[in-house]
Amino acid sequence: MSNFLKRMYWRIYTLIFILPFLGSAGWGIVLESPSLLIGLGRIRVGRNTRFRRGVRLEVVGKKSEIIISIGKNCNIEQNVQIIGINRVVIEDEINIAGNVAIVDVVHPHWELTDKKIGSRIYEGNTYVEIGRGSLIGYGAVILPNTRIGPYSVVGANAVVKGDFPERSVIAGVPAKLLKNITN
Repeated sequence: MSNFLKRMYWRIYTLIFILPFLGSAGWGIVLESPSLLIGLGRIRVGRNTRFRRGVRLEVVGKKSEIIISIGKNCNIEQNVQIIGINRVVIEDEINIAGNVAIVDVVHPHWELTDKKIGSRIYEGNTYVEIGRGSLIGYGAVILPNTRIGPYSVVGANAVVKGDFPERSVIAGVPAKLLKNITN
């Protein structure tokens, strides 16, 4: 099958089986299957955003408002996980490489209980915000309570937590600000 026919197939698939269930959706979204989609009614996606195979978009918790907001003209590669309970904002024109995890969910491990840690969810005020025009490198992990300024670059396999200004180059485990991009 030609690339053109593959693109058309996924556009039609998304139009029929995904768009009607999203909380808000722009035109030209393409979502390749198989993917895991939970809580679609609380997810907003801007126009011309493309999701590759294996994407996991999941809203947990009981809030009824939009929890995950993805801007327009974004490219989200294979096996990316975006999981939210409070607020995950991915602004316009962002490229996210494969195998990235973006989560605002915390599993409390500091309490003694018989309930397994993976099924515990902290419902406090958490967030992730990624500014316009940023690039998230392959295998990066964006942890809760992180703000990445516009036009920033996150290195491959970085583990990011905290606030980073506009035009940052961020890398490492834990991630640190390496430099600011200047014109």
